[in-house]
Amino acid sequence: MAFINQLAEDRRKFLDGLEANKDDINLGIFQDFYPDKAHLIYELLQNAEDAEASAVSFLLSENNLSFEHNGRPFSKEDVKKITGIGASTKNEDTDKIGQFGIGFKAVFVYTETPRIWSPTFAFEISHWVVPSELPTNLGLGDRTRFEFPFNSRKTSERRAYAELQDGLEEISDNTLLFLSCIKEIQWQIDDTRKGRLLRVRHSENHIEIRREVDEEVTKSAHFLCFTESVEELERQHVSIAYELQPQVSDGVVDSHSGLAKRFRIVKANRGCVAVYFTAAKETSNLRFHLHAPFVPELSRSSIKDTPANKPLLQQLAVLAARSLSTIRDLGLLDQEFLAVLPNSHDAIPTQYVPIQLAIIDAMNEQPLTPVHDQADCSHAPATQLLRNCSGTPVLLA
Repeated sequence: MAFINQLAEDRRKFLDGLEANKDDINLGIFQDFYPDKAHLIYELLQNAEDAEASAVSFLLSENNLSFEHNGRPFSKEDVKKITGIGASTKNEDTDKIGQFGIGFKAVFVYTETPRIWSPTFAFEISHWVVPSELPTNLGLGDRTRFEFPFNSRKTSERRAYAELQDGLEEISDNTLLFLSCIKEIQWQIDDTRKGRLLRVRHSENHIEIRREVDEEVTKSAHFLCFTESVEELERQHVSIAYELQPQVSDGVVDSHSGLAKRFRIVKANRGCVAVYFTAAKETSNLRFHLHAPFVPELSRSSIKDTPANKPLLQQLAVLAARSLSTIRDLGLLDQEFLAVLPNSHDAIPTQYVPIQLAIIDAMNEQPLTPVHDQADCSHAPATQLLRNCSGTPVLLA
């Protein structure tokens, strides 16, 4: 294919330049930027989300990892980016959650020759950036497949297999929580173990993340989610997710009653901060989860302290305050829910303080605090309340 051949020639010129500067430039340093060795799992999921895939699958064997998705086929620009290093335009950045470039170079921890088959292009990458054409795989139909043979000179097959096995089996339930397109992640480890993660939308705000192992449901996590678009960014959104815990009566969950009869909102053990996927080292000290298209650190394990993130944090603050009235109307804003919210004594990192203050202001000024001894007023602004001797909020006389 002329396009692949021409691109390969251009990339070899780049490598010739690197060779002349080999004492000063080392592409292998990119491998050290990532917080875990199985980071490529999330790079592949980002690619599939950008390609608007609804389902993805991993297959791990002793000497290879393969990944498939049913999203948009590779374009010429995709081929250029995946064989480049962080190349993108500002307009493209606003429409995608991940850029191939540097992030994709994490795959070279395990392989020297990643291979890609798409309905439009089939190629292998060598020397980090050089594509070479592969025979078309007609059996894939409209799917795209990545393959990573474990032939790295730095990582043994055994180590690659063990690290990726752990990575697949430990994919967080929150992985699907803030994605727009992917609803299903499947994985299989040899012929011995397989699993699936599903996102099920029960209503506008109620989302379930269901985990299956060997075709049996092993966990079901429920969330109350609030989402809105980021202005001028067509595919980007900010979101807040509260954890829901089933209400059990006589050991049975009533699946037919309203949401408030079936669930209660509970504190998250650790409120995660996500840029679509959880930023592992970032903490908000809030007791619910946040997502926005933040500018992350290069490793994507934390959020950059930059003015570009401030409008997103402010939008999250407004969304958090606005969510409270919906939670009240759903019958979920009770005394127990108050423990989920930040208060003036919580040690919230500076950049997340706007969220804390917006919630406190809303509770003070709007009818959001539960009042149990008023027949005609179930909620009232906190500034109009005092606590009686039992600790129950009551309206000021």
